[in-house]
Amino acid sequence: MEVRRFEDLAEAQKVWAIAKQKARDKKYDELPGVKENPVSHVRPHDSKKNYSKHPDKPKLHCFWLRNPFVKTIYTKAKAVKQ
Repeated sequence: MEVRRFEDLAEAQKVWAIAKQKARDKKYDELPGVKENPVSHVRPHDSKKNYSKHPDKPKLHCFWLRNPFVKTIYTKAKAVKQ
């Protein structure tokens, strides 16, 4: 995976905008998943056991950078440092 700063930022911003709109619409099951974007995704923050204890409480979700994207940044930074 190649790091393209402006393009990658635009991809992350897309996920953020979609996630905000879905949250406003209370469509938490439709948040962007890991397969939908090469840079970032949204996933539940809490454990599944807490969801079943409090079914009426909204689930917490977090914005994540994908592992391959972070690994590429780390690898490039390490190569520059050497």
